[in-house]
Amino acid sequence: MNKKILFLVLVIMLVPTSVFANSNFTDIKDHWAEHDIRAIYQEGIMKGTMSDVFSPDENVTRAQLAVILDRTFNFNYNHLRFIKEPKISDFYDDVSDGLWYSGAILDVSYNSIFNIKGRDFGPNEEVARIEVAEAIVNSFKAKNLSVSTTQIWPDFKDTNNLSKEQLSALAFTFNTGIMKGRSDSEFKPFAPITRAELAVVLNRTLETMALAEKTNKTTLNEEEGELLGVNVLKNLSGDLEEAISLVHNHRGYGIIKEQGDEAIIYVGSGEKPTGGYNIEVTSVKDVAGTTVITVKETSPSKDKMLIQMISYPYTVIKVSNITDDIKVINTNGELFENINEGDI
Repeated sequence: MNKKILFLVLVIMLVPTSVFANSNFTDIKDHWAEHDIRAIYQEGIMKGTMSDVFSPDENVTRAQLAVILDRTFNFNYNHLRFIKEPKISDFYDDVSDGLWYSGAILDVSYNSIFNIKGRDFGPNEEVARIEVAEAIVNSFKAKNLSVSTTQIWPDFKDTNNLSKEQLSALAFTFNTGIMKGRSDSEFKPFAPITRAELAVVLNRTLETMALAEKTNKTTLNEEEGELLGVNVLKNLSGDLEEAISLVHNHRGYGIIKEQGDEAIIYVGSGEKPTGGYNIEVTSVKDVAGTTVITVKETSPSKDKMLIQMISYPYTVIKVSNITDDIKVINTNGELFENINEGDI
């Protein structure tokens, strides 16, 4: 008898606690997303609103989405060095330091996950389905995850007024199977996403991540050296925007502003005949006393639908511990000319 009792105790101890924990929700039995909810809970990505309640039909806020995406993609900014430890209040006026979501919002901000302009994050606002699609696409980009998909433009009757960036995000999430329409004819892009819907989306995201290949941004053109602290500036002041407007049609770089050993630097690809071009900084290093800024320039794919318009892709960064000598080079080994400082 004692042996039987001991055996039963051992069996119970060997069963993972998550098997018991994820069966505590009383509001998901026979729900259409029950399987995905249990799976994503077991992954530790989504939790209940209470110990025994998941609230599957409750809408998701932007702060919640930031935390959930941070867990899904494991964002960080460890590759950057700072003179002082960054705080979320450096980015937004409506997010305080020390809240349960502050760290996650800082992570997603440094990785440019949300397409937010201005200094209001709106942590308690409900997120729309198209915003989730955009955030997922930006997350794949931030983690350098490359996914091969068919280029099919979904035929929804309620997506005609979306921007080209939103349409591109919709196409990616649709073609990968991450997101579908709420019906065959409607995507409902601006409808809030529910917790159940997000659980399904996240499970499909994990499946897609498992198939994705990490792209290698390191090339022979990137020289060895000490990494310097760098911030990509998203919200520019009026005087900076005015200075850039004078030179953005030229390919090159220039120092816009200097203060001590910090400098704000503009790097631009010049005038392009259409949208879809992009430029981003991949590294900033001190190489034997020269600040070497490496950028990656991308062109629109040939099969991508684009609006015919002149564009001026550029990026603006703040660099710490900058040296007197600066070299800007792209990943193909092409040097950028130094725009005359008097013109910028």
